Parts: sequence; C-alpha cells; structure tokens
Amino acid sequence: MREIFYEESALIQDEYYHKTRYNLFNILSWICYGLAPILTFVLILILNFSTNVIVSVVVFVVVLALLIAGGAIFGKQKNKFYIEYDYTFISGTIRISKVYRQIKRKFLFEFETRDIEKLGRYKSSQFYVYENSNIETEILTLNKTPARNKSFYYIVANVEGLKKMLVLECSEKFIVHLIQFSNQTIIDDDLRKEIFNK
Repeated sequence: MREIFYEESALIQDEYYHKTRYNLFNILSWICYGLAPILTFVLILILNFSTNVIVSVVVFVVVLALLIAGGAIFGKQKNKFYIEYDYTFISGTIRISKVYRQIKRKFLFEFETRDIEKLGRYKSSQFYVYENSNIETEILTLNKTPARNKSFYYIVANVEGLKKMLVLECSEKFIVHLIQFSNQTIIDDDLRKEIFNK
C-alpha cells in the first residue's frame, strides 16, 4: 500500500470568545505578579511603624504566596482557552498535537491504526456504551459544533499503554484513511449502517 500523508486541524470557530477569555486570564496573571513587588514595598513601610513585626511578616508571606500562586494559576489556565488541535495521519500512524494561540505547537501522543478498537460518530449508541464504562476520554477540540464538512468522531484505542476514548473533529476523509489502514471491524454499528446505506 502506498504511503499516505494527510493532516487536518480542529480550528477554533468562535475565536473572539476564546481570545477574550485568554486575554482576561493573562491580565489577571500579570496583576497578581505586579502586586507582589508593591506588597513588598508596603511591608517595608509597615515594618518601620509597626510594633508587631511577626504578625506583619506572617501576613506579608501569606498574601505574597497567594499573589504568586494566583499569577501562576491564571497564567497556566489561560492556555486552556485558546487551543487548536492538529491530527496527522502517516500510513497507519495517527499523531495528535496541540497548538497554543496559533503559535506554539506541542506534540501530545501517537498511536497506530492497529491499536484502534472502535471508531464511530460521537454520541452514537456505542459511544455511550464506552462512556458508561468509565474509560478515560479526551476531547480534542474546543468547538461545541463541528466546522463545515466535518463531524465529531470517537476513537477507542490503546494510546501509550492506556485504553482511551478520543473525540476528534475531522472530515470523513480522515476517517476513511484510518479504516483503509485497519479493518472494517473497528467501525461501530451506527457508522457502518450510515456508510453502507449511502
């Protein structure tokens, strides 16, 4: 079988909403970090006039720790609001990457088509069977509805030694490539009926 390279991206549809949330958390992070040196300066002034140095230092340390922790938490959380995903298929290997703010790309994991146990439409009857079995689920798109010419699909596969259910937003062409390099037994019943009734 000839080598196939095919790549798709799950791009953010409501970019304004996600960008706004990203910017808000970014601002909150910088406010927390910015208040830390101001607080240090205020403590120095207080210590000059305070009779209870121990209480002042304890309060300072607690507030400073909260500000630094807040800055770190807001800074980390901001990236969750502006993420896109790339799905790359190379002759039987599926690679998944995250793209932060359309700038930074981070490889997440890869698996082979032979590691796929089941594949079908998101929220099909077999999807719910897997979901109710408490399998670890990773949703690899931020969109609530699929983009034009795409659908949500689920893939149950052995990923890095763990059985996971992955939810992708991709085209039928991407799914066809997976099936070509695997076998039809991975197709769930609802998708099978849909394919063969066309």
